[in-house]
Amino acid sequence: MDLIINIILLFFTLSFIIFGVIGYGIIFSKVFYFDKKIYFSSSYYVIFGLVFLVFISYYTNLIVAHSEIFNFLLFLIGFSYYIFCNFNKKLVLTKNIFLLIIIYFSFILISKNHDDFFYYHLSSTLNLVENKLQFGLGNLKLGYRHHSSILYLMSLTYFPIVNFYLVNSINFIVFIFTSLILYENIKKYLNKNNLITFFSLLFFILINLKFKRLSEYGTDLAAQLLIIVLFLNLIKYFIKKNNEENLFIIFSILILILSIKISYILYGFFIFLILFISDRNHIMKFILKNNKLIIFSILFIIVFLFQNFANNGCLLYPISQSCFFQDLEWTLKENELNEMKIFLELWAKSGANPHFTIENQAEYIKNFFWLKNWFNNYFLFKISDYVILNFSIILLIILFFGKNIYFDKNFKNKKYLINLFLIIIPIALIWFFKHPSLRYGGYIIFSLFIFFSFLLFFGFKSANKETLKKKLGILIILSIAYFNISNIQRINKEINSKYIFKYSNFPFFSLDTNLLYKDRLNILNYKKKIINNYIFYLNDKNN
Repeated sequence: MDLIINIILLFFTLSFIIFGVIGYGIIFSKVFYFDKKIYFSSSYYVIFGLVFLVFISYYTNLIVAHSEIFNFLLFLIGFSYYIFCNFNKKLVLTKNIFLLIIIYFSFILISKNHDDFFYYHLSSTLNLVENKLQFGLGNLKLGYRHHSSILYLMSLTYFPIVNFYLVNSINFIVFIFTSLILYENIKKYLNKNNLITFFSLLFFILINLKFKRLSEYGTDLAAQLLIIVLFLNLIKYFIKKNNEENLFIIFSILILILSIKISYILYGFFIFLILFISDRNHIMKFILKNNKLIIFSILFIIVFLFQNFANNGCLLYPISQSCFFQDLEWTLKENELNEMKIFLELWAKSGANPHFTIENQAEYIKNFFWLKNWFNNYFLFKISDYVILNFSIILLIILFFGKNIYFDKNFKNKKYLINLFLIIIPIALIWFFKHPSLRYGGYIIFSLFIFFSFLLFFGFKSANKETLKKKLGILIILSIAYFNISNIQRINKEINSKYIFKYSNFPFFSLDTNLLYKDRLNILNYKKKIINNYIFYLNDKNN
């Protein structure tokens, strides 16, 4: 009986969170998009809602903790707005949300979380739940130095009764709505623009086959899923020629992924560069029309930088030029930052793992000394598998739609794909030279490059719509079936496992209480000052 009650509790609390996010997304679009008469495709309201909630969480954290009552009232406002607001296809979206939660519910049921969950994800989240802004948290642990808005969003999901057991709902929401957006575009553009249809299909199959384990997400994968939606809208922007709704979506996603991981600032830089070069006049008109969005973006960036600064004394950690090393007693020291930069690059280049760290670290990461070791230990075992999966999906598409696919020598109608390559290639080069790890953006770089190459060299003939629908339906159903079978098998293993993170209170995830309480105790006992009711954790190294 308790099991059924707990599953129902998770289901309806998850629904409440999703409807609340969408409610804030509708408010965001109404306030910050210049044309009040425009209703966006309803699935995009989730992205807008996440952007707005990050903004709210940043500013409210300056003065209050994200307590369970605060969070409940915050989402009640969004939920109420969704209920009482009239917008296009509201009933369809409501049905889709419940259907999505049912279809993908096995995804949220995990016993073991991400490897960093008990290292710093959960303790960071609980710290936001229990405390307003604190300064110098980066002094306590290496993990605390890394800023991610995912943790702020996770703190907002701490509710009465369910407590922290739905902190993973943010990654769940990003996944299911990325899937929904891709599915909607498969249907919408069938025989109208088959390039968009097959782009969406390729990624729909990929994410359902590859990114099926919620425990692998952490703070890394959600942004890569959002980048899929970002490039989908870039394609639509170039094809539709200056569609302002797509630009608004692009701006919103760029703001969100920047806050999730600072390295994704590269996407913003190169996308703006290409858009400005290719369509300067329209971009300037869009900026002038959307003055409220520009003001919001500026306020967002200001508080984002301040939250980073409060954490460790750097506006953009770990960029040393943005750090205040000597001025404040709670900031990181320059030697600490330099050591951390070397270690992060070392880890990405297979020079370190939980079991060993190579000697001569600074020398290893220079002049491609790392390349052979990285190739043998990482590329051949992880990247190659992922690349093979991408090509296998393309082969599956060719086998399924062979009569409708042909080799296309005429690139005149696909010039916009060149623009997209001009965005991806410099990002890929920077990724390779600095942090060549799949979790640091590598998944999406490889997939975009491989799939865009396929779309560039192959064309798609229009065909009987019903036949195409059946084939697409089969692939979509098989992808979802594989996703669920994999997760059901995983759940069964976790229930019967003897491992420390086996299910002990299904459907709630397992807790490593020793690690969690040790971390909490460290925060309580660390050297600190209190000034005007704000806590400052001091850095006493090298003083």
